[in-house]
Amino acid sequence: MRTFLNVFQIGCRVTLVILPTGVCVKLTTRTCRLALRANCIALFVNYMNDFVEISKMDAARRQLTVAIELYFRGFDAISIHTLSAAARNVLDNLCSHRGVKVPIRLESMLNEMIKPEHQKNVRNKFRKSENFFKHADKDPDGTLRFNPISTEYTILEAVESYAALSNELPPMLLAFRTWWMLHNQDLLNDASNQFSEMLKAIQYERHDRMGFLKDFMVARYAAFS
Repeated sequence: MRTFLNVFQIGCRVTLVILPTGVCVKLTTRTCRLALRANCIALFVNYMNDFVEISKMDAARRQLTVAIELYFRGFDAISIHTLSAAARNVLDNLCSHRGVKVPIRLESMLNEMIKPEHQKNVRNKFRKSENFFKHADKDPDGTLRFNPISTEYTILEAVESYAALSNELPPMLLAFRTWWMLHNQDLLNDASNQFSEMLKAIQYERHDRMGFLKDFMVARYAAFS
């Protein structure tokens, strides 16, 4: 059974505490601190049994799924970038530990194309935005010129890393991959663009992300029903 203390401030020096039994007790400022401390301890103890166990893959999948949904809904670009970068970093580490190769993975490109002594500098440049959004220890007054389009490549890297690790793509991740291919057909080679004719038949403007997502989910549900 959970026990909570409801605390209400009355004036500057008197606090009213309602005990679980319904009894009201007036406390001075000095004794109020003890009551608040007891309340925090009670909350901590009560919620200790509410923890759930989650794997790194599950955490990354959930972060990435939410980031993609926010992307399609046109929500805050900085939040989307931060969330997708967090998922990408987890998946990137898993690829390294498991020896999984992903063609568009940043670390793979660094190892294959950049001299070892320059890899850290190049990596920092690629991840400048995510570091700016997460930290302020070295540049508390800094500013950043941020292009939200760059987030699409962060999401794509995470999507492809997840696919390589799990050999599957959940619906939201598959929707983003399809959307990205739809709007970047000029970047795809013949091997990657195996669905070129199908993609050419799909017409969605960049601002109609949500319309595409709705139609994609309906079509996918119909295909598997």
